[in-house]
Amino acid sequence: MAEHDFDAFGAGITAIQEAVGDYFAPYQGGRYSSPRVGEVLRWVQNEGLRGVGQSSWGPTGFALIDSASRAHGLWQRATQRWGAPLSFSVCGGRNSGAEIGVRRKAA
Repeated sequence: MAEHDFDAFGAGITAIQEAVGDYFAPYQGGRYSSPRVGEVLRWVQNEGLRGVGQSSWGPTGFALIDSASRAHGLWQRATQRWGAPLSFSVCGGRNSGAEIGVRRKAA
């Protein structure tokens, strides 16, 4: 992201996620721990997105999207297509550095 190249960043995230998913595939039943989440992530990739994967052991999948309007459009289409029991959210990045503070113990 420091290079301001969203596509390259997303491609790198996807490459890492695919390598990790393939490594754990024998233990989780495929690249993704949930076949339905895997289906959604393949659909997202077919929509041209990069930066897709699953959190830790899943079943949460994610996709990095370069604009809020595109994210909301994809959210709407995914919700209509899959619906329950899957749920979809659009989240924004914190976009700030870490904050360190001192907490005082209550008396």
